Amino acid sequence: MAYHLKLRVTLLAMVAFLGSQPIQAQNPPAGFEKIDQNIVISAIRTQMKYDVQSFTVKPGAKIKLTFRNPDELPHNLIICTPGASKGQDKGAELVNAVLALGAKGAELGWQPQSHPRMLHSSGMIQPGKEAVLWFQAPAKEGKYPYVCTYPGHFTLMNGVMNVSRRAAVGIVRGKQRSDPFYTTPSMRQRPQVKRIFMPEAGPAAIAVAVNDDLHYCWDAGECRLRYIWRGDFIDGWNVWKGNGNGLASIEGEILLREDTSPLENLLSQHSENPKFLGYSIANGLPSFRWKTNNFHVEETIKPTPDGKALSRSFDIKSVKGTYPITLKFQSSEKLSVSGESQTLKGPGRLTVTMTPRHDP
Repeated sequence: MAYHLKLRVTLLAMVAFLGSQPIQAQNPPAGFEKIDQNIVISAIRTQMKYDVQSFTVKPGAKIKLTFRNPDELPHNLIICTPGASKGQDKGAELVNAVLALGAKGAELGWQPQSHPRMLHSSGMIQPGKEAVLWFQAPAKEGKYPYVCTYPGHFTLMNGVMNVSRRAAVGIVRGKQRSDPFYTTPSMRQRPQVKRIFMPEAGPAAIAVAVNDDLHYCWDAGECRLRYIWRGDFIDGWNVWKGNGNGLASIEGEILLREDTSPLENLLSQHSENPKFLGYSIANGLPSFRWKTNNFHVEETIKPTPDGKALSRSFDIKSVKGTYPITLKFQSSEKLSVSGESQTLKGPGRLTVTMTPRHDP
């Protein structure tokens, strides 16, 4: 039956790719008269995004997945195996294989034939069309990325099928963006620093997109980190359309809210509030400078070499200040810090690594 099921999925993808009429509700293939989950994923018009960020299924569940394309551009949806990265590359390996097709890419529907990580494919779906995939979820738990492999779409058009025995089944939908400038090249530049009004922060907030996945908000008024989130960056339209009267919205999952500065013990010893001294940019990322009484502090947050975590450094200098200084860092259910208490015995640098905790 596995062979016939695979053939059925392949035929549906081929029909969609050839631009036939939309595949409506059809008689299910043998063994799929009763399904466990019915999932519908749609491309969001003009935004190059799926409206479902992730969905969760049980191992071995029988799935009917409908992919709809109401956009003006063609899109596809390919579900990948986790691969060596356990799904953390979001399917980038498959996209790189598509780019390697070169001039043959369009002829092959931007789909690398027989790629070992390609699990299920809708085929390239033209505007106004849709495709239906019937499949049985893998028996192995893990994160199975799905992507659009049309050139230039992968950065925005990606999601995750979570296969888990313990997690509740269901989908996570992304909200439609209001920002009409979101997909412009300037807005998609990474890293990116934005002086913009942010939720849960003072008026001197600074939003930083470290890479495509990790971002943070730093408050220049209080000279401290406010929060770190994972996912997409920000939708700033509420600020811009109101000429500053509004807040940007966070496009992702908050991993950590830092309630107090790691230097709270130092700050509490003095009545003087910290004074922001500005920031410098190196490799697109900021280093924030501030002072309190006799201490000058520079804080830098940048990605680790693999891009999956954040390296956070404090350079603390003082001629008259009293040492040692102890910095206390916070972890959360979604982010761990390497060493929640660190001590400087004199002027110098202290660095910790902040690593997102991933679902099993």
